[in-house]
Amino acid sequence: MMKRRGIKNLIIDFGGVLIDLDRQRCLENFRKLGLPDVEVMLDLYHQQDFFQKYEKGLITSAEFREVIRGKIGKPVTDAQID
Repeated sequence: MMKRRGIKNLIIDFGGVLIDLDRQRCLENFRKLGLPDVEVMLDLYHQQDFFQKYEKGLITSAEFREVIRGKIGKPVTDAQID
């Protein structure tokens, strides 16, 4: 009989201890791409709209990038978004 596999551990990094993201740099780069109102969607404590869906795993990386492309209205590469 096969054993069930599931989630064994869940790591939550609310304080930025494990991954130290430069929020301001992230905002500036999304602005450079032409994403409007990125500050509203990437609030310091709560993501909005498609950022929240991506953070929760409700959309794939490919879907996330397509939403960004649609919002900025110009072609950009995956690398530019990532």
